[in-house]
Amino acid sequence: MVKTNKSLEAKQKILAGLIRLAYKEGIDSVTYQKVADEVGLSYYLVHYYFAKGTNTLLDEGIAYVGKRAQEYISNYISNVAKESNVVMIHQYILGTLNWGRDFPDESSFWAYYYHLCSRRSDMAKFNQEVTRVAQKRVERLIREDIGSEHFPFQNNIPELAEDLHTYIVGATIKYLTNRNDQQFDHVVKQSWRFAEKLFTLHARKFV
Repeated sequence: MVKTNKSLEAKQKILAGLIRLAYKEGIDSVTYQKVADEVGLSYYLVHYYFAKGTNTLLDEGIAYVGKRAQEYISNYISNVAKESNVVMIHQYILGTLNWGRDFPDESSFWAYYYHLCSRRSDMAKFNQEVTRVAQKRVERLIREDIGSEHFPFQNNIPELAEDLHTYIVGATIKYLTNRNDQQFDHVVKQSWRFAEKLFTLHARKFV
């Protein structure tokens, strides 16, 4: 058990170093040796964990970032849910963009993940599952907001969730390409307005 824990800690340390290094120098310049130097471990240890047959360092880095992003957003939503009269979709948008602002290295690595999805069929397939899980979360928040009477009843919640998820991804990337407080506030407000219009549009479609 001790050995397993130490192995996990070493792998997480290496992945965190990879993401910092990619943010500082660019993903194309990353090497095993540079990652090893960044985290103060040996080249051979980095190679041992992430080069068994194929280079898994980037793929595991993406999985690491995705997990941390999900944890951050889930914790954010859980905390604000304790408050009264909260519009959960608004808070989901805010939590997602807060993550992009608070973790610039990880969110930049996440943007690179979408670049990989456009080039690699295996990554595109993986993204289908990531998207499915994200849309299910949005569906759940939509149902909460309808139940709290923040928005009108919707007959096709899965379709609405898909539309909202797609917009939120685009809005986050928009912020990541121009990081500043003014852009952050603009994207948040723009996303909230879009969500409200989308709820109204979907409600009218089934009247």
